[in-house]
Amino acid sequence: MLSEVNPRIKTGAGICLFLTIISCYLTSQTDSLSLSGATWLNIFAFFAIVSSITASKTWSKRNSHYTYGYTRAPVMAVFATSLLAQLFSVFLIKESFEHLLGGHGDSATHKEHHSDYEDHNSGNHMDHDGKSFYFFCSIIVTSLSLLVSSYTVIGQPFHHVLQVSSASSLQEHAADISQAICHVVPGLSRLLLPRINSMILLIFVNAICSLFTLFFGHDFEWCDPVATIALSVGVFSTTMPLSSYTGKILLQTTSPHILNQIDRCISEASTVEGVLELKSAQFWLLDFSQIAGSVDVRVRRDANDQMVLAMVTEKLNNIINILTVEIVKDSSTSWDNTRGEEVNCIGNDKNLIQSKDGLFKGPEYCEAKPGDVLNIECTYVGMIELDDPTYENDTIHWKFVEGKIENASQSYDEETSTLQIKLPFKKEEKNLKIACYGNKEIFYTKSTEDLIIKINHDDKRKRIEELMRKENFRKEISKLFISACVILFLDIFSVIIFLMILLKYKRLKDKEKRKKVLRELIEEAEETLSQIELAKAKKKQAKSTQTDKVNKNSTNKSRTKEKSSENLRKSNIISKNLSSNGN
Repeated sequence: MLSEVNPRIKTGAGICLFLTIISCYLTSQTDSLSLSGATWLNIFAFFAIVSSITASKTWSKRNSHYTYGYTRAPVMAVFATSLLAQLFSVFLIKESFEHLLGGHGDSATHKEHHSDYEDHNSGNHMDHDGKSFYFFCSIIVTSLSLLVSSYTVIGQPFHHVLQVSSASSLQEHAADISQAICHVVPGLSRLLLPRINSMILLIFVNAICSLFTLFFGHDFEWCDPVATIALSVGVFSTTMPLSSYTGKILLQTTSPHILNQIDRCISEASTVEGVLELKSAQFWLLDFSQIAGSVDVRVRRDANDQMVLAMVTEKLNNIINILTVEIVKDSSTSWDNTRGEEVNCIGNDKNLIQSKDGLFKGPEYCEAKPGDVLNIECTYVGMIELDDPTYENDTIHWKFVEGKIENASQSYDEETSTLQIKLPFKKEEKNLKIACYGNKEIFYTKSTEDLIIKINHDDKRKRIEELMRKENFRKEISKLFISACVILFLDIFSVIIFLMILLKYKRLKDKEKRKKVLRELIEEAEETLSQIELAKAKKKQAKSTQTDKVNKNSTNKSRTKEKSSENLRKSNIISKNLSSNGN
């Protein structure tokens, strides 16, 4: 099975897998939420290419378990890929709000953390230059991965969905900006006015969010989760149209423009000779390029089944690739003999028309099948007295305006002033018109087409389609209103959360300022105390020095006294010796 895969897809998948591994390494080195979102974008790009493997012919072969084989596998693969992107977007938004609302705890710890970061560059943090290298590498890796996934799978399911799905909100905003730029610089219209590829827009969004985190994340820690939320919202809004388009195919629905084409084909098939009606029609998209369907064709008993089958199939095969047609013989009709039921067509609130002068009323539309007898009632509702016996003719007359039916009859009820018209349908008749008008002898009028009744007319189908369009328009308006309310609620909720974060950040800043002032006061007090202690120490030292000097002087005086007393004693001894020698 893998041998049938296009070599470009294999090469692209290998490149995206290698780039995804590099992105995982870069994310592990920076511990940044925005780079985590970039890594998930690489994973999304890888699976976008892998989804193209299901486009090989092996998957569409019939087997014993499934009638159409695995033809819907590409649709399921693209749906799962887009759903993966939406799930990781929701996961990243949840993680970002946890980081925003979790805060840093104590502001002193936060300041110590930043001081450790600035002074020591320890732990898992790195200097700004090293972080810049990882961020720029991540931007380049993610851009290459998205470019490879966008232009490697040209002609494959994922690329087809990107082209035919409705424009995302990101693409609509980009188109508005492009129109404004082209209004100033018309030469760029060929480049900017066509719808920009969603992958290219994701490259720009990822680069802007990563650069925003890189330049401001060091000073403001809330920048990383805010950038991640913006990236996640961009990814979610980009992949939502992909999920919507593939999900409708999986639900076996059909887009409106295809339904219009199918309606035209059914109208053409119903004109085939011998076909009475096409009923139980069911059509759905089997995959991105095939429409499957089934229809029951009710035909006359004398019709050629094979010819009708061939003609109806030829009419419908222009749009429907896989068609099942069942021929149903009508048991009550033939070309010469028609027997059906009586159908009463009476004007009511939903199906009522009046003449311009307001004197007559009747049904606006009537429907009848071959074999039916259609009873149509036209009623006089005016205030003119009609009891004059000179008027021998009926009050209300009628005639065919468009088309004609043989063996038509009428009856008039004088008590209710109602004209009843009976039209036997032996074969299928379309776009008939009859007119009811007043007796010219009584009402003195020349107009005979004031009240027109349409039978099996296309105007009714057009009117129903118009009503359906209006109803769908009202539903779309309601959906848009609900979506706008939800978006407004989310915006208000986001603004409230943002204001709460700002208030919390302001309180933290005020608290840090107060603590900084207290620290400065404490430092000043400590400095003053140290100066006082130093002065006391100097004073104490000076006092001890003076005491030592006094003690030294007293010692010197005592020694001088001792020396003088000793000298006196020696002089006395000498004098005594001299006196003794003289004697």
